[in-house]
Order: sequence, then structure tokens, then C-alpha cells
Amino acid sequence: MKKHLYLLSFLFAALLWLTACGSAADAASDQLQTADEAMAAGEYTQAQTIVDNLVAKGYKGLSEDNLGRMAVLLMRLSEHSDNDENIAVATECYREAAVLSADSLHAFTSTLTPEELANFFLVKRIATGIDNPVDLTAEEFTYEDMIGFDSIAPLDLP
Repeated sequence: MKKHLYLLSFLFAALLWLTACGSAADAASDQLQTADEAMAAGEYTQAQTIVDNLVAKGYKGLSEDNLGRMAVLLMRLSEHSDNDENIAVATECYREAAVLSADSLHAFTSTLTPEELANFFLVKRIATGIDNPVDLTAEEFTYEDMIGFDSIAPLDLP
């Protein structure tokens, strides 16, 4: 009987935990929707406050879609303020989402408008540059190669 009580208690605790995780993701989705609506209405301060509150709670329990949406919102918000921290946080959101599931994050792009896609690919490029830095001193990136000195004829000066 005691074993059954422990098992039942464990199952109940697991059910509560799963419900709480689902509720957190749903709440984040609702808040991101509200932030999107605030952006559409030109209420950038309100949208910034909503996203800041979500970031303060941490990324745990957020889905790839929620993290991708936050990254796009933060990039859009950075266009309307001098808050460069938005770009850094957007990059972190993207990186967290990519760790969870790169495939789901890729599927998320099909839900974006062309303007949002531009912001998404910008934050993706920033994150990729951080995670896979390029050696700009390598031979293929020399200044002469970049501007095409080979194809410029020398100047005939008197």
C-alpha cells in the first residue's frame, strides 16, 4: 500500500510539473502576441517592457518558436531605440532556440513576414559569426583580394 501511495504521489507531482511547464509556454506565447500587437500599434516602450520581463524570467521552458519570436521582436525593437543590448539578447535567444532544435527553428521561419525574416536572418548571421568565427587574416580575406587589385591596371603617372 505504501508503494502505491509513493507511486501515486510521484505521478501527481509529475502531472503538476508538466502542467506548469505548459502554462509557462502558453503564458510566454500570449505575452509575445501582446508585444507583437504593441509593436504594430507603435507602442515600442510597452513591447520592450513585455520582452524585458520575459527575458528576466529566463529561457527555461520556452519553446523554439517563443525564443525565435523573442529574437525577432528584439531585433525589431533595436530599430526603434538606441538599446544595443536588444541585439545581444536577441542573439542569445536565437542561440538557445538553436540548441533546443535547429529543425524546429528552421520551420519557425515559415511563419514570419518578409520584414521579420530579414531580422531573423540578421540575428542568425550574428549568432553564426559568434559560434563559428572566421579568421579575417586568412589568405582568402586579404584586402587586395577583396577589392580586386589583380584586375586594376597600374596608373601611368607622368
